[in-house]
Amino acid sequence: MTRTLTVLPTDLAGLLTTLPALEVLAASGREVVAFADHDHVGLLRFHPAPVVELLPRLGQPEAERLLLQSTEAEEAVVLSGRTLDAWLVRSANVPRRIGYSSLFGPFFLTHRVRRPRPAARPVSADHRVLVEALGESWPEPDPPPRLLVDGESLAEAAERLARAHVEDGTRPLVAVYPGTAGGQSGAPWPRGRFEELLRDLRRRGMSAIILATTDDLWQAVRVYEETGKIHPVIGPDLRLEALAALLSRLDLVVASDSWMLQLAAAVGTPTVGLFARDPRRWGPQEPGHRTIRAPRGEWLRSIPTDSVVAAVVGLREKADDGASV
Repeated sequence: MTRTLTVLPTDLAGLLTTLPALEVLAASGREVVAFADHDHVGLLRFHPAPVVELLPRLGQPEAERLLLQSTEAEEAVVLSGRTLDAWLVRSANVPRRIGYSSLFGPFFLTHRVRRPRPAARPVSADHRVLVEALGESWPEPDPPPRLLVDGESLAEAAERLARAHVEDGTRPLVAVYPGTAGGQSGAPWPRGRFEELLRDLRRRGMSAIILATTDDLWQAVRVYEETGKIHPVIGPDLRLEALAALLSRLDLVVASDSWMLQLAAAVGTPTVGLFARDPRRWGPQEPGHRTIRAPRGEWLRSIPTDSVVAAVVGLREKADDGASV
């Protein structure tokens, strides 16, 4: 059985796009070893395909070289696209090294693959060329990123919701995320629009929470204050695994282009995503998700609140119809 070292992106948004490639490689019968950012290792334990070993980045090249060398991998695939990582697997003496062509990468790779040009398919499908370079077939349709949360993290998420006075079984429970962590759609959807959205959802009888990270907590707090301090702010104090579990307990997440949106989709929660760039590349493509794109050349602020409300109501009506069947 071939032992394959996979070198993953250091950013969470990039990591989530590599999940389908990991799943395809694991399904091929390979022993997959994942080398990832320290903060992401726990999340990778939720990957549905077996990853035999999870290795954290150490921040010290020599220590990382020795760590990767100890895996005795027969091949490595550099999914991160970073020249430094191509150098690292070369220094670790991995015999077969596959990655994207780059300015210096060709000196460190045994097999160079040209990164596909952007197309009207998910960015996660770009990694198919690396999978095919390893001799494996890429499934059709493109597989989505998937994560399966564990019971411990679900219990932590339930405890956090209870501390926020969100009763167990509250339905429907919607979350809004006013931040843009990991996204590239420019300025976020205006804070005032999120406030309008929350007021509308409340009038319709929907319970809601506000999601936040440590980087955008201030924005979430402002929304909390301007909407009467009714909707609790949750997220900054949670482990990434518990945040994923919390997202899996929700009925719907509304967010701008961000890793929060991608993570919600990966754990199976319906989403309404707001985009300035092409959502066919960066948004969830599976049934149960809605994407709203700003007019070409305009920012997210051009998306009216009514359009987002209509998307939320449409998804909830569809879910209610399915539940009544």
